[in-house]
Amino acid sequence: MSRSLSPTALRAIHDEHTGEVWLPRLTISHPTLSQPIRAVRNGVNIDHAGQTWVAFEFSVDLPSSVAGELPRVRLTLTTITREVVSALRGLSSGVPPLVTLEYVLASDFGRVEVGPVDMTMTGAEYSAEAIIADLAFEDLLNLPYGHSFTPADYPGVFS
Repeated sequence: MSRSLSPTALRAIHDEHTGEVWLPRLTISHPTLSQPIRAVRNGVNIDHAGQTWVAFEFSVDLPSSVAGELPRVRLTLTTITREVVSALRGLSSGVPPLVTLEYVLASDFGRVEVGPVDMTMTGAEYSAEAIIADLAFEDLLNLPYGHSFTPADYPGVFS
């Protein structure tokens, strides 16, 4: 997948010193939520395009490569509110929440530099201090394939 970074982002990456700040932002959406939960790892809330991105401290632990397993991401929200916990607890179990991760520059919050990366929340644990959620990518390995492998069409497979 190719990515086009803005000239400002490229300078921020290549300069030895920069004043640019990269901000990761999360969107948690679900059909039963009246509006998505929007979080940004920043010290203050950010209002942009009529939406409020709430300042949360969170970390995203990237997956390790394990043969035969789909990669899983661990999301830890450590600055939480009762509203967020009750919203997540109230989600129906039939449809998992969708979590979207994006990276933006603080100077241009509207331009997504990296992402969006869409993942499904497969489970979550709650405590008074944190929400720890497991996120999974789409299971491409187990999607049904709409074609049959027959000797007439693929003789090399059967020789």
